[in-house]
Amino acid sequence: MNKKYHICLDSKRHAFQRGELAALCFNIKGRNSKFLNDCRLEFKMGKWESHIDIPQLKFFTQFLELELDTKLFKVGEYKLKCILKQQETTLAETGFDIFIAKPIPKDRLMFWHWPSTSYYNALETSEAIGKHELQKLVQLGFTHAQLRADWAIEYPEAAGKLIDYAMTLGLELGGLVPNYNQGPFTMNGLPDEAAIVTDVTPFKEIANPHHPAVIKRNRRWLESMMNVLKDYPSCSTIFMNSELEDQLTLSVDPASVKMHENKLGLPLDKVKHLSRVFSESADEAKYIQTGVIADNDPEYLYSKYYFKHGDGWVSTNKMMADIVHEYRPDITVIADPLRLCSLYNRFDGVDAVSSWTYSTPDPKMMLFNETLRCEAIPEDKQIIQIITMYNYGGSLVPTESGRKSLEDVLCMGADRYLESAWLNISRAPNGIGIYFSSQLEPTIENVDEYIRPQETIDAIKTFSQGVMQPFGQVFRKLKTTPRRVAVLDSWASRVYGKCPRPYNHYQNYFIYNFYILLNMAHLPADVIFEETILDTGLDKYDMLVMPCCDTLPESVYRKVCEFEKAGGKVVADQWLRADVPNVVKFDFDFSYRKKVNANAINKGFQFASNEDTVFKAEWESQKTTGVSAEEDRDIIEKYCAQLRETLDASCEREVDCDTPRILLNRLDCGEVKYLSLVNDNRTYDERVGQYKAILSKGVPQKALITWNQLTGKEVLYDLIAGKKMDCVCLVAGEISFEVTLPASGGTLIAAMPEELASVEISRSENVFNILIPNAKGAIPLAVNIIDPNGMINELSGYFTLIEGNVEIPFTLALDDVPGKWCISVTNLCNNETVEKELNLGNSNEN
Repeated sequence: MNKKYHICLDSKRHAFQRGELAALCFNIKGRNSKFLNDCRLEFKMGKWESHIDIPQLKFFTQFLELELDTKLFKVGEYKLKCILKQQETTLAETGFDIFIAKPIPKDRLMFWHWPSTSYYNALETSEAIGKHELQKLVQLGFTHAQLRADWAIEYPEAAGKLIDYAMTLGLELGGLVPNYNQGPFTMNGLPDEAAIVTDVTPFKEIANPHHPAVIKRNRRWLESMMNVLKDYPSCSTIFMNSELEDQLTLSVDPASVKMHENKLGLPLDKVKHLSRVFSESADEAKYIQTGVIADNDPEYLYSKYYFKHGDGWVSTNKMMADIVHEYRPDITVIADPLRLCSLYNRFDGVDAVSSWTYSTPDPKMMLFNETLRCEAIPEDKQIIQIITMYNYGGSLVPTESGRKSLEDVLCMGADRYLESAWLNISRAPNGIGIYFSSQLEPTIENVDEYIRPQETIDAIKTFSQGVMQPFGQVFRKLKTTPRRVAVLDSWASRVYGKCPRPYNHYQNYFIYNFYILLNMAHLPADVIFEETILDTGLDKYDMLVMPCCDTLPESVYRKVCEFEKAGGKVVADQWLRADVPNVVKFDFDFSYRKKVNANAINKGFQFASNEDTVFKAEWESQKTTGVSAEEDRDIIEKYCAQLRETLDASCEREVDCDTPRILLNRLDCGEVKYLSLVNDNRTYDERVGQYKAILSKGVPQKALITWNQLTGKEVLYDLIAGKKMDCVCLVAGEISFEVTLPASGGTLIAAMPEELASVEISRSENVFNILIPNAKGAIPLAVNIIDPNGMINELSGYFTLIEGNVEIPFTLALDDVPGKWCISVTNLCNNETVEKELNLGNSNEN
């Protein structure tokens, strides 16, 4: 063989989803002094063969493009053999590893591993360890993860191999823009004058996001990242970890001041506290009447400007997202968190609204998904809520050594995870994420069982396999049923007011103690902002609830009064100061909930702050008398009963339940009505129950559900149980039925217009056609495609039938066995299975 020629594959990717037209580019490097005529580059991969004619072979022959139709191959690893010939003489021969991966469903529910950004990331350690890490994530059911983009820029070949390998596992591996070292708000590689200049101290160690040098640095960095990641379609997300927003403040260097004043429309000297980040309300406004401020109040205008542009968080994320979309419009850009302001446009330019959510001591805090939904609605953004597994020291188990002491930080228990996951998916998000923190990562071995129980890791896998994978596509097709109750999260009340901060501190959590009560009383409610009222009004609602609403802007106040005058019911708590006619007030005191923690209950003190980034308060404490989790539940249920007693006469519920310990949510798809139910019945567990700080152990329960606004002819299906339900028609349009929910479990019920017909299967033009003639809405199917040898084909899986039909592309691979194939389809609504044999493999099938 002539060794003067070398065949090179010039393509970054070596893994492709089955069905792609893979474009492979080759070049040939030669050391021969003569050009050769009539050459050919031949290819063999399994039973497939092709070639490229080369009329003249030069010293360096480039851009030899091969199109590989991957649907001709079964899923698996192949050797692509390349043979360079001049007529019958072989000049060079080599091979390249090619992997054909199972197609990734575009409509699957994202299950996202929030990356450990500070301490632990095995992906970078070595190729073998990185692959092992990815395998573990996939075993738990994760569909999306991130690698650090700064590492990918430095080691692009290694990053590409990991992204390729992740695709072979069915995992979409995206890029992380970090909040450390190379992060967009750090001073790395910048001149001193690019730092934030504050009105308090000369400089901070944080970059001014508006400074030209910072923008240029960040743009250059993002472009470097995208040049590495853009060629990998399974790199479908970019996560811009922007947690450093807590450390931002308004920069008052001359150039920034000029920009601020132009955009704000008033001189900065009209603002009293430029360095304020609104974590505490102030009661120093010039009220035009009690509890009402002017729309042009300088501090209020400044607060909105600060979070929409001034602190630079939004403009930085938008600039970075724009760069990502220049290279890959299809990439989903994610940023988090949403915790500091109830204002639109905080996620301007990005694709997904995301936030991690703590659920200590109450898993029902996962209802914070509703605030994400309010933020997402105007621009129809995706919603990805993160379940925080991390529990600070002193919250579940008493400690005096600090909130972050490694021996006292605990992972949540299995049952609390399951309830949190059910509450999350019941709101029909685009994705669910999990944040562990570095020391709790599920891929770390030999972790103390007390700190991170194996049963919690098992629960993650169980929920993914048993709920997310079979039913996730269905949840993604559902839309929240229009609601008649709205809960106002008033931003003016965060700027001015006296209402004490809630136990979970952040501004966007103020309303959730009351919101939880509404859900326990089975009064479904939208979370709305002041901007919602001004943009779209209140006409679609019958009731407006205003918890922790000390202060209103004049325009919003007038809209509220107009709503009441037109017949709307206004509900508030003791903190409302504005004079709203005929308001129904409740005097619920939730301040005690700060004391539902292990330190307060067992040691008589608690740490001063629960915020993620208030590190100075990790060791600061204050004396207090604790309240047990059981006492907390008793108080909350007492409040719920008071709420029902007062409001039931004026509320017409579509769905009701005989216990506050089941949470309901109505969803729709076309003509079909869906109802999610989540079991919130809990007791103390064996792990931390002795400290009485949280009810972590789920308890099964039976309940009676009453569903109105039906025709009475509907047939109800329990999708999770896979069965038709027994119902009683009480009166026309009202039915009742019993449900039994497992510990920390839930279900999804569909009210179909009629009993579902049997599945019908046909085939045409390399497509399996699945039909249920009278079906409406979204119906989950389990499909097995079985070859003549009884082996299940890799294109089998879960599919969602929409409005009666779904098409499943299927082409026989070259090495598939021809003959009698069987397609087996199970309707997961009733577990009815239909099979059909088809003779595949003749000339018209490929």
